[in-house]
Amino acid sequence: MRRRVQESGTELGKKAQLLDEAADALDAHAKAVDAVKAQIAEAERIARDLWNQAAHLAANVVNAVKDVASNAVNGFMQVIGAAGSGEPDHVRVSVHELGGQQVSDGQVASAKSFIAQVPSPPPSGSKDWIDVRGAAIRNGVG
Repeated sequence: MRRRVQESGTELGKKAQLLDEAADALDAHAKAVDAVKAQIAEAERIARDLWNQAAHLAANVVNAVKDVASNAVNGFMQVIGAAGSGEPDHVRVSVHELGGQQVSDGQVASAKSFIAQVPSPPPSGSKDWIDVRGAAIRNGVG
């Protein structure tokens, strides 16, 4: 009986050690999952803002046509019309505007390309936010 109790005690000790190791492994895994969740949350925070800005720009940018004095467009141009009429020549230029502010062609192209690649944001907490952030960087948004 003593031998059986001793064998059982040894066996229980081994099983307890295995359970402790499993608990440590689960704890380490939980910490790793929490770290990844934090990375996803940070990517979502940044990428959601960039996506909203790009979507707003792509949807609301307008093409405005403006008259600009020709010598402002090219300093080497001669203003021939001014000699006859006394009025400076004007050149029409097309610019992008959003809320009365001029936006560069590159910004508009980047925003439209980004929104074409990511037409809608992923659900909150999705690991796909990391990919959205990467797409923003690749398209020069933000």
